[in-house]
Amino acid sequence: MQDRELEVIFDPITKVILSNFLITKDIQADLEQAQDFGIYTADKVRVAVRWRRVWVKRKGVWINQMDRYGEQFTIRYKRKSGIETEIHKIRKGMVDLFLYGFGKEQLAAPLKYHIMNLDVFRKHEPKPIFTWQNTDDKGSWGAAYRFNQFPSEFIKVKWNRPSP
Repeated sequence: MQDRELEVIFDPITKVILSNFLITKDIQADLEQAQDFGIYTADKVRVAVRWRRVWVKRKGVWINQMDRYGEQFTIRYKRKSGIETEIHKIRKGMVDLFLYGFGKEQLAAPLKYHIMNLDVFRKHEPKPIFTWQNTDDKGSWGAAYRFNQFPSEFIKVKWNRPSP
């Protein structure tokens, strides 16, 4: 299954997650202006989204990516072709927030996600903890960062699925 298919599977839940975070009830307007209506507002922001599979098979071995990489996030930072990557778009301010999560595609269910403030990323961008050449796409490289490399205001929302 390609990453684009994963985006399609998680699109409905992504919209729910973002709406719960970005849409708020304006209590003051509700009390003073709304009469019988509730008034809700949403900030206009651009959100980059990346979902990762919990389980992947590498060299014949199943790996739980969430257990192994759950406190990290990755960003494509270089292409052999010179085409701009996600890191260039972040540095240029083309996106405000980044929702990065792990999920089970069979259930279209998130197990863990973070929503990050990319203004903080741009201000404090540390060196990646490691970089690698993508095995599926020999012309691009990725960079990994830990959430704790950034100040506390970097993480806007952190959510883990409650244990059963």
